[in-house]
Amino acid sequence: CYLVYASTTSLYKETEANVSAKIKIGDFDFYNGAKYASEKLINKKLKNYTIIRVPLVLSDLRNDSFIYNLKLDSVIELISKEDAAYAFCRTIDKQSKLNKQVINIGGGATCITTYRQLLISILKYHGFSWNYLLTTLFTAKNYYSPRLLDSDESNAILNYRNDSISSYLMRQKRRSKKRKIAIIFGKPFMYFMKRNEK
Repeated sequence: CYLVYASTTSLYKETEANVSAKIKIGDFDFYNGAKYASEKLINKKLKNYTIIRVPLVLSDLRNDSFIYNLKLDSVIELISKEDAAYAFCRTIDKQSKLNKQVINIGGGATCITTYRQLLISILKYHGFSWNYLLTTLFTAKNYYSPRLLDSDESNAILNYRNDSISSYLMRQKRRSKKRKIAIIFGKPFMYFMKRNEK
C-alpha cells in the first residue's frame, strides 16, 4: 500500500521554514511530539509513503476551534481545507515522484498574513463565538503555522492551489449572514486587537 500521512508544519518553531529545518519537541508538546514520532515510525517501517506537513487549515468556523491556538502577532501561512484535500488526492497521482519524501503544502503568497489580521477578519465576518472565547481563555497558544519557503515547490508538482484568504473569507461571510448578533459582539474584540497592534 501507499500511505499519504498528514503531519503538521507546527513542528517548525520559526517564522519561516522548509522541510530541512531542525525540529525540537518540548517536554509538554504532545501534539507535535505525536506527529513527529509517527513520521519517524513511517520512515522506518514503510516502503511506500509521502508525509505531508500541513499548515493551519482554513475550515468551517462553526465547528473548528483549532484556528484560535496561535500567538497574535505571528506571521502565518495558511491553506484552505479544499486546497489541502486536493493536494492529498493529487499526491496519489504523483507517487513515483514523491515516494519516501516529506513535503510542505501551503496556500502561497495569497495565504500569508499575521494571525492578528486573520482573527480581526474572522470576527468581522463570523463574529464572536464560544469556540473563540473558550480557546482564548483555556488553551495555550502553542500552535505554529510559519511561512513555508518550499510550498511553491510542492505546488509546482501537485498544482493544488485555487484558494486565497480573500476567497475563504467571502465564503465565511455568506455562511454567517444570520450571525448578526454574534458579529455585533465581535466588534469590541476587533477594536481591542486593532488598538494593540504592533
